[in-house]
Amino acid sequence: MITTRRALHQYGTVENDARAEFASPYELTKMLFSGALKSLALIPVLMERKAFEECGKEVTRSVGIINGLKDSLDLSQGELAENLFQLYTYMVKELLKAHRNLDQAAVRKVRELLQEIDEAWSQIPVNLRG
Repeated sequence: MITTRRALHQYGTVENDARAEFASPYELTKMLFSGALKSLALIPVLMERKAFEECGKEVTRSVGIINGLKDSLDLSQGELAENLFQLYTYMVKELLKAHRNLDQAAVRKVRELLQEIDEAWSQIPVNLRG
């Protein structure tokens, strides 16, 4: 839970920190997805504008959040957790490479992958969200 909160802080504001204080693990994870998806949407725009300092900040924020999601996985839970761990690792590598190469399409691909996970997370039945 601490790593999740640390990752949430990567994109958070005072309002988000206050929301996080009372959020369930499910809600915290949704907040992390939301923050990462927002940053990942900004990165190609910032690349296009050649706003490299801001772009670097958003890449750092996205990487921090994705690593927080990865660190919060309980790998003792089996194949799904292991697959997510590998996918998050891949996403970070691809995002860093995309940043280095100013590859907007690769950033969009990472965002699409994270969006798919977010959509699957939203399908968790309410009674199992904790």
